[in-house]
Amino acid sequence: MGTLTTRAVPAYDLCVAVNQILEAYRKLMRTVAIRRALLAWLRSLEISRNGQTGLFMVHLHCIFIVGPSYSISLL
Repeated sequence: MGTLTTRAVPAYDLCVAVNQILEAYRKLMRTVAIRRALLAWLRSLEISRNGQTGLFMVHLHCIFIVGPSYSISLL
């Protein structure tokens, strides 16, 4: 399980922040080590707004399913 997070951005930069985090996720998922280790995965995009500053935070929550022989040393 993991969470990718961007810095807080104003509303006019929200689209850019979403595109950046999704592109980072795509690059991660294209790596050979990750593709070999994962059996399945799930991701969920969350956008939250800070009530005091009005800035937005983009989070990508990820769940990774690995096989029984998975070892962190494989990455």
